[in-house]
Amino acid sequence: MPLLTRLTYMFLMSLPLAIAAKAQSDGGTPSQPAKIKMLNSTLTMGEDGKISRTVHTEFQVLNSAGVLGVSQFPISYSSQLVDVDVDDAYTLKSDGRKLPVDTSAIFTRPQPATAGAPFFNDLMQKVLVFPSVEVGDTLVFDETEHQKQTAFEGQYLDARVFSTTMENDATTLTVSVPSTRALNIETKDVSVQKKQEGNRTTYTFTVSNPKAVIDTNPQLSTWDRMPRLYISTFRSYDEMGHAYAALVASKLSVTPRVQALADQLTDGVKDRREQAKRIYNYVSSKIRYVSIAFGTGAIVPHDAETVLNNGYGDCKDKVMLLSALLKAKRIASEPVLVNATNGYTLSGPPTLAQLNHLIAWLPEFHVYVDATVQVASFGVLPLEEYGKPVIHAVATGPVQHVIPIVQPEASSISHKTDVTLDESGKLSGITRVEGTGPFDIRLRLTAIGIQATGGQRTPYAAIHPRFHFNSPELLDTPFSITGDFSIDPNPRLLTGDGFALPSGTWLVAPWWCPNGSYHAEYDDWSGQYALLFRP
Repeated sequence: MPLLTRLTYMFLMSLPLAIAAKAQSDGGTPSQPAKIKMLNSTLTMGEDGKISRTVHTEFQVLNSAGVLGVSQFPISYSSQLVDVDVDDAYTLKSDGRKLPVDTSAIFTRPQPATAGAPFFNDLMQKVLVFPSVEVGDTLVFDETEHQKQTAFEGQYLDARVFSTTMENDATTLTVSVPSTRALNIETKDVSVQKKQEGNRTTYTFTVSNPKAVIDTNPQLSTWDRMPRLYISTFRSYDEMGHAYAALVASKLSVTPRVQALADQLTDGVKDRREQAKRIYNYVSSKIRYVSIAFGTGAIVPHDAETVLNNGYGDCKDKVMLLSALLKAKRIASEPVLVNATNGYTLSGPPTLAQLNHLIAWLPEFHVYVDATVQVASFGVLPLEEYGKPVIHAVATGPVQHVIPIVQPEASSISHKTDVTLDESGKLSGITRVEGTGPFDIRLRLTAIGIQATGGQRTPYAAIHPRFHFNSPELLDTPFSITGDFSIDPNPRLLTGDGFALPSGTWLVAPWWCPNGSYHAEYDDWSGQYALLFRP
């Protein structure tokens, strides 16, 4: 679920990861492509709660990679949420000359996206093409943003993380609000000053990073470990959760078509859990994932009947249809905001910074369900969602909860390989992989990946694999993948020297794999190998 707004400096902060690899440190040549010399943002809230923002940016090009990386600089924004004007832009030469960016060199275009990806939005870019950029020059521009609409009317939510991977001389954020509006604020390694002037209150946040460092812990969200600040006019998560429930309430209407489908899916079924399971299976497997986020659509879903008519939707849309179908059978459910990636905390002030996905809670059965995954069995979540703090979108009552950590007995994977060595030195074998819980999801997604490549998985090309499995979307049946493989004859295997056993067709990484993303305490891994020597 894409969230909130684009902030220019956040692009600047992430830039070095993309282009630092191009820059080679050689003697006195800086390894960083560019640094922030100055980044001043001023945000003003009007009496009506609307936001205007001005940003002054200066970043200095330090080497040739920086010339290539930032001389054409994109300012990204949502065309339905804000208007953006570039007030001034120029290349400041090392000798003090200013070379302005001509208005004809400011191009507006849709933000590039990966071809074929199921994501559609109203994100645009104003691309500034700076003239005559050389190492040592400073690129300067001023922009103004005017808010047109927001999902939470009259509320202000802001969250910013300041990367330590880029040198930053000075970044300042000034926020001016009517004195009647209290701000809920939390910072880490960011200084803050508060000043009262007449009927307005001004907060000034400052941060710098004199020396860039290599990011050695990308497995954990930057929100959980880097300098950051959170601002919110919501007084509590209860208030924000109740507000989100009000936003989506109208999307849950049980229309005649929704009622008819719910009755059809549960025809002849008396058990209420089984009714919920059949409805969930339908939404999970029959509604295709497509994200369409225009304006506030990044937060506000489409209504249930629209999702049903389209046959597709994003995580929010799927929850709306699921909840409406359950509602038609008088089964209660609650939309739940969660972090589906590598973030494990929530900000103190209520924001959406760490909440990027929507799932559902079924209180009658005490289960969370995620219909977005497509191949998750009822009541099973992806491993990344367990143990996370969540916000339930309910009209009243407490909203903060925690998804329990998955129990070892509910999450396992087994990998069994039988290998035969014949008289020519040829090794052939069969691998069977089975999983339960989150690893069943991983295995089913792997099978879909195999289907996409026709079974020709490049990592296993040397062992000539052939894979066999049932439909990964049959969620009510146990799932496994069997892989036949063979290795070209190698007579040296018959000489009596030792050799390593082939592990077969690894399909899901165990927790000890360096590239895996699992934790030992969550997993139950078992492996079994048998080697048959033919005379």
